[in-house]
Amino acid sequence: MKYILYFNEINKEKQSLAGGKGVNLGELFNNKFIVPEGFCVTTEAYDLLVENEALKEMIENLNTLDYKNTELITEAGKNIRNIITEAEVSEAVKIAVYGAWNNLGANYSYAVRSSGTAEDLKKISFAGQQDTFLNIRGYENIVEAVQKCWASLFNDRAIIYRNKNGFDNTKVKLAVIVQKMIGSEYSGIMFTADPISGNRKITDIDAGYGLGEALVSGLITPDFYQIYNSKIINKKIARKEKGIFPDNEGGVIEVEIVEEYMEKQVLSDEQILKLTAAGLKIQETFGCPQDIEWGFYQGKFHILQSRPVTSLFPIPKSHDNQKHIFYSFGHIQRMTEAMKPLALSVFETTRIFDKFGAADSVSIQTEAGGRIYIDLGYFLHIPKIRENISDIIQYADVDGANISEELAERESEFASDEEFTKKAEKFLAPVFWKTSLNLYVWNVKRLRARGEKFFRNEALKWENDINSYKGIEKIKKIRWYIGGMFNFLFSKAVEFPASAVMSQVKIKKMCMECFGTEETEELLAQLNMSVENDIAGDMMMEIYDMADMARGSKELKEFMKNTTNETFWNDLENLKTNLEFTLEMKKFIAKYGIRCAGEIDISVKRWKEAPAEILPLIMDGIRTSSMNEHREKFKKGLQTAKEAEDKIVSGIKGKLGNSKARKAAKFIKIYRTMAGFRKSPKYFMVKFLDIARTAVLDEADVLVEAGVINNREDIFYFSFDEVIDILEGVYNKDINKILEKRKGDFELYRKMTPPRIMTSDGEILTDKTGNNSTPEGALIGMAASAGVKEGTANVILELSDADLKEGEILVTSCTDPAWTPLFTKASAVVTETGGMMMHSSVTARECGIPAAAGVKDAVKKIKTGDRIRVNGTEGYVEILETYKEEI
Repeated sequence: MKYILYFNEINKEKQSLAGGKGVNLGELFNNKFIVPEGFCVTTEAYDLLVENEALKEMIENLNTLDYKNTELITEAGKNIRNIITEAEVSEAVKIAVYGAWNNLGANYSYAVRSSGTAEDLKKISFAGQQDTFLNIRGYENIVEAVQKCWASLFNDRAIIYRNKNGFDNTKVKLAVIVQKMIGSEYSGIMFTADPISGNRKITDIDAGYGLGEALVSGLITPDFYQIYNSKIINKKIARKEKGIFPDNEGGVIEVEIVEEYMEKQVLSDEQILKLTAAGLKIQETFGCPQDIEWGFYQGKFHILQSRPVTSLFPIPKSHDNQKHIFYSFGHIQRMTEAMKPLALSVFETTRIFDKFGAADSVSIQTEAGGRIYIDLGYFLHIPKIRENISDIIQYADVDGANISEELAERESEFASDEEFTKKAEKFLAPVFWKTSLNLYVWNVKRLRARGEKFFRNEALKWENDINSYKGIEKIKKIRWYIGGMFNFLFSKAVEFPASAVMSQVKIKKMCMECFGTEETEELLAQLNMSVENDIAGDMMMEIYDMADMARGSKELKEFMKNTTNETFWNDLENLKTNLEFTLEMKKFIAKYGIRCAGEIDISVKRWKEAPAEILPLIMDGIRTSSMNEHREKFKKGLQTAKEAEDKIVSGIKGKLGNSKARKAAKFIKIYRTMAGFRKSPKYFMVKFLDIARTAVLDEADVLVEAGVINNREDIFYFSFDEVIDILEGVYNKDINKILEKRKGDFELYRKMTPPRIMTSDGEILTDKTGNNSTPEGALIGMAASAGVKEGTANVILELSDADLKEGEILVTSCTDPAWTPLFTKASAVVTETGGMMMHSSVTARECGIPAAAGVKDAVKKIKTGDRIRVNGTEGYVEILETYKEEI
């Protein structure tokens, strides 16, 4: 048995003996980085401890506990810890620890830290889940600290974390690192990739005085530095009033920092760049971005540990070694949630410029983190698109349009494909030609009639054709349609919304000559009001009509509050005094039941399957508007749009002449008439996805009956091609193993915030035009965990007073690992102190919830019950509505 390993004996093959932290320290030590000497008490020493059959059974029983049941977990964990700390450590282990301690130096102080075998994996980090003991002196004290580390494997926070992430408690073992202490003058954390934005080109450094424990515990808000391409691009110098230092008597003490140093920059610019260079070498050694703990002692930076940054969004796959630029399809569609494999395969399978049944060719869609990304670089090499890229994208995504202007100037950096470019140019020519005819030749009323006929008839053709097939052949036919779906929509359908887009572009150009930027934007916004025959607008009008019907009805309010998807139709039929509402709801479902939130995702239930999800929209209409207000607003919008039209035409006439004024009037008419088609291609796709979903679920029921899968919705974890193989009986992989892995991946991805635009080497591009500026009156802090969340604040100052309800936003001064159970309930976190490596920041990122740290006076300015918005991406908090206690 091997109970002790020195750092020079540890490599990647010793993971099962030394755990994640131990292996990483061994790799650092053996690659000649400056690492304090130490040794590892291996998992074989831990194995001796848990040979006790009663203890084994207690650990196994942990797997049966729901991670949300904190009371049972607390009791079970306490019992296990008591057994471990009261047990007698094996004499063989004691002798081995004594020998290593004596060999390294009996006069030194040591840090004793846990190193779990499941710790610091690429996708999951176990940082801070077990205990650390600093400045330990003497052999007996080291053995006691090792024993306490073993016990901390069963802290409440550690059990909750493992159960939440699906780790078997019996499979996780613990090694313990015993490492020489250094009396750091200052210390901190370095991320070789920004964990908030995911930008792998930016290095982040937190720095404070003394030991790093002050940062991790949230005792202080540290200095923060950002480095890009060997240049410091951002510095936030914090007021550091305290530090944690080694005590001469052992252990650590909290020390007040001298006033003149409190607001002094901890690291010089030269030191920042030197530390960054070391971090990038460590990243190169491990082959992925690293989260590095460092200390500065006796004129040198010492590396205390390094682990993978687990919260980074994956880089989309590319098929070559060229540089690619990827644009999130979800941001264009305003649906950025993770999708399951079947939904992803819809968009990966379809080809932009290939017809139905075309052989596999260049695909510019790729998956990353459960989202679809489009290789925008391919489009940038097409002159006609590059020249108009901002105008094209602006219609769907303003921030993306602003970023694309920069990208158009950088197009030579990105990969191109000759085959794709040729197809695109051949394909786009008739589309631009048809759009031009629509603008300059055809009668606008006839154009609208043609568009309505197209979308109505083509949708019916697809439905009738698909429904003429059955079983596997039906799925194959759907797969065939998927292959050419985008090509069809772009070549046949885009001309109708494109006519509105291009007419708006031309109006804008003329307005800019006459009115200037600010007034032009205002006039165009007014011109866009109350568009008629708009699918989305018409749907919302009908929702607000139902809100008016329900207004003042106690029976309907009770129905909307208490019904569920399962009881919805029975409850609706049982309404006694609201027949008009019942009939209107049935009509609404018949018309819009194929829609839902996230409707481009085939795996999401439609409203006809989950009708109760419509009710919050109706209740919001009751809460935010008065009787018939939506209809009155629409009428006023029509009038405002007409006034804007008159002002535009008059202004152009006065400055550019009659001819330009007549053209402007025509473009406005085209825009107002055709703008209703903006969502028509998407609605066409949604109709098709509903047909496809129904067919897939019908076949899933057959597979459930045959015992191939356990649940019909398991089918969504396979691609369309895999579904066909499973139905034909030729799928040669273990379905249960595939399901287990993909379900785990999906749960991980759904916590992540996808970047809008990123390169294949990990650069994240953001809008630099000012659209992301902090709102007036917001409470400013630091970005700690990406995402934005609105909700009810719950200000908790002491853990013993915690009463956090599911979905509330936790607001506190700071947290430590004992607060971990609250993070399973919180929808976001706000702290007054801390940085990116403090407990609340790390845990929030692991839980996939937004967090803002270092928000000064947060617990004073935010009250329990206030409605707030936490922007963890930008690092600020808005108080949206102050809580007023009912009397």
